[in-house]
Amino acid sequence: MRREEYQSTNQTDLKMLFDTVLVGQLGIMTAEGYPRVVPVNFAAVDGIVYFHGAPEGEKQEVFLKKSKVTFSIYKEFAYIPSHWRSESYACPATQFYKSALTKGRGSIIEEPHEKASALTAIMQKHQPEGIYNPISPDDKMYRKAIEEVTIFCIRPEATSIKGVFGQTLTARVRKMIAGKLRERGGELDVATAIEIENSL
Repeated sequence: MRREEYQSTNQTDLKMLFDTVLVGQLGIMTAEGYPRVVPVNFAAVDGIVYFHGAPEGEKQEVFLKKSKVTFSIYKEFAYIPSHWRSESYACPATQFYKSALTKGRGSIIEEPHEKASALTAIMQKHQPEGIYNPISPDDKMYRKAIEEVTIFCIRPEATSIKGVFGQTLTARVRKMIAGKLRERGGELDVATAIEIENSL
């Protein structure tokens, strides 16, 4: 990462992103040599990323070869309007956020119970209220679906975490922005103010 001041080593940040971001961006290289970014619903277990899809297509081709892939997630925090710092100059406007980028190799899960575990993790994340029968290849309700679905897996080789909360600004300006965020009072505003104050 070029700007070290934005880098985070806080594994709590990574867990928060994995647990709360619902759609991640899979980066693959197509057979024609074009980079492609694919949005996918996912779940992460111990840093390993799982998602499901059809048993054919570009993702299938890439993951069968155990090619290098990337996976990016981000969470928006508050937008900071330019007029908080300047009456007429637009350039101070900015968006604060946290993000993570995982680099690894793609693979495909074949074992039925492991597939069921990955699907369970995805369901627990996206439908935390439950109200479905436990997913198991031993249950005839799920047997065919588990056989037919492809479970894609990314095992991380490197993961970088980034948090942009005005670290290049002076402490005085950051305190001012945190104060204005608290005055504005939206849910994201308060969360962003806390992030700024924690990093001063």
